[in-house]
Amino acid sequence: MACGLPVLAARLAGVAEVVREEDAGLLFDPENMAEFQNKLVRLVGDPALRAALGTRALALARELFDIRRVVRETTEPLLALAREGAARPERDH
Repeated sequence: MACGLPVLAARLAGVAEVVREEDAGLLFDPENMAEFQNKLVRLVGDPALRAALGTRALALARELFDIRRVVRETTEPLLALAREGAARPERDH
């Protein structure tokens, strides 16, 4: 994605939430190798589709994996937990 290439991935939990069919790439049933083959042949044989999916894949990668976003989404929950812990009275052990 970050290289501007389309994704060809198995339709598994989590993957389909990020890579939507015909948006940033193509998805296939992981137990259906004929579907995988057909989608791969389609990508290889259609430069316009490959370019369009690759462009959207790059945009999606920049959005999802922007360092500022990743830092914010990682630190905010940790800071909230730290504040919550600091607000609790200390207990004797």
